[in-house]
Formats: sequence, structure tokens, C-alpha cells
Amino acid sequence: MSNRKITMRTVDLNIFYREEWDEVLNKPYWTDNLFIDVYDYWQFRYPNGQAGSDHAELGILIECTPAQTRYIREWFDKDYGTDGFIFYDEAHLPTDLRREIDKRLREIHIPVVR
Repeated sequence: MSNRKITMRTVDLNIFYREEWDEVLNKPYWTDNLFIDVYDYWQFRYPNGQAGSDHAELGILIECTPAQTRYIREWFDKDYGTDGFIFYDEAHLPTDLRREIDKRLREIHIPVVR
């Protein structure tokens, strides 16, 4: 894959309500709070001009607080439903959540993409 040229790279967020299983009722349910799974996302171009994209999970999973969930739901639910991806720099996030994601990103090694 070294013949690819990276044309864009960013942090991508998978924002979702997690599906859980109720053992007593023997049926699934959605969590009340949103979860955020953080990804490294990149676009590339092959020498023949064909474009592509890929992503890698970074191992950062955050359960939002009820207040953070309410804040995000102002825009998320109507545009994305129960699960969606959005670039980090385009997401409307509360300040404390943005700080938490930034802190966690600084704590990990993001691999070089070739």
C-alpha cells in the first residue's frame, strides 16, 4: 500500500447509542447516554488517480454524561438517528467533552499511515 498518497487525515467520531441486552426481559434496549468511539481517518489517491479512504479505531471509547448527551442531541438525533460518524472538527461538542477527547488523543500514539 505504499504507492498511495495520503491527501487528507483527520479524527473521526462515531457517536452512537449503544445497544444493551436486558437479561430479565430477554430483549435489547438502547442506552440513555451517547457513546463516542474515536477513529483515525484518512483519504488517499493511488498513482492511477483512483481515490479511497480508510480508518482505524484508536481505542478511545467515551460514555457521555447525561448533560453532554443532552447537548449533543440538540443536533445529533435529527441528523444521524442512533448512530453516525462526523469529523471531530465539525462536531458540536460541549467544552468539557472536547477537552476529554483532546487529553485522550495526547495520551496515545497515533500510527503512521503509509
